[in-house]
Amino acid sequence: MGIADEFERRLEQLVEGAFSKAFRSDIEPAEIGRRLLREMELGKSVSVGAVYVPNAFTIRLADSDYSRFEGLVPELKKEFVRMLKEQSKERRWKSAGAISVRFEHDDSTKPGRFTVSAGHESIAEPEKTSSGGGSLQLEGVEEAKWTLSDQELTIGRGDTNDVVLSDNGASRKHAAVSFREGEWWVDDLGSTNGTFVNGTMIAKRELKDGDRITVGSSELLFTKKEKDD
Repeated sequence: MGIADEFERRLEQLVEGAFSKAFRSDIEPAEIGRRLLREMELGKSVSVGAVYVPNAFTIRLADSDYSRFEGLVPELKKEFVRMLKEQSKERRWKSAGAISVRFEHDDSTKPGRFTVSAGHESIAEPEKTSSGGGSLQLEGVEEAKWTLSDQELTIGRGDTNDVVLSDNGASRKHAAVSFREGEWWVDDLGSTNGTFVNGTMIAKRELKDGDRITVGSSELLFTKKEKDD
């Protein structure tokens, strides 16, 4: 399954019932996602020992279409950025700075149409609130323990993940654990068999100390380290 397909499945899980109601237009979020991937690839340039790609993307919509998307713009931006980061990581591309995605109104754009522009900007990575740390421990394997930091940690069967599982029930990119909104969260990344926390299937879930994340037949124990006073 390609990156764009994984994104589409993740988006459907994210908005669930709101998806069909919010997008009664000729534009689908997955269509925009595929255009973003294409613009990133078309904009690449080869330098000595590295390939550089655009990192600043602007999506322009007619007012009527923008109003339909507006309530989900924060989540869409997050998912688009995640998708572009995955593309860049898998292909070992570099950029001038952090990846950003913007939505804008455009009076000259006809309803049902959109445009995407891509450029190179020196955008600093956003500062993150210190997480205080934490860890994931693979059940039954004492040495299989990962320390969590402020960077997102991906879990799956593919060798580009931070946690690589030899588990046929795990998708190539299955789930991710990240620190946001002051707490630890786990997100399903459009996996085939689903991600479970304490036996319940989730699309995303805030994690508590001692929670157990199930990916395929593998179980990971989440331990939260409290911040020092």
